Amino acid sequence: MSPELRLKSIINQTITDIVGANENSDRVEFTLENGKKISMYHCQDCCESVGVEYIEGDINCIIGTPVIEAYEDNEEPKNWDDAPESYTWTSFTFISEKGKVVIRWLGVSNGYYSESVEVYEGN
Repeated sequence: MSPELRLKSIINQTITDIVGANENSDRVEFTLENGKKISMYHCQDCCESVGVEYIEGDINCIIGTPVIEAYEDNEEPKNWDDAPESYTWTSFTFISEKGKVVIRWLGVSNGYYSESVEVYEGN
């Protein structure tokens, strides 16, 4: 199952807890009302670094109310003067009736390693 499909499993679900949703975190884990856990992280290798760069919005606005929309987006920032050799920006957007949160990850490597964020579902 692709990360996009796993992320969509949050739609219409109520998040009861979020762990690791802060800058410089390398893992964010959501607990859903039905007991399932959704984890976002990257299995680090030798010459790469992937972590949460920033969070836009109040993370509490998606706790305790059903998530209406959730999606992933990859982009390249404009005008980044000191850009590393290889990088990937991955943003995960969550929208509830109480507001919107964007968790933006930055992956950096020498170009030979993955910089992606994976989404896993489990109990």
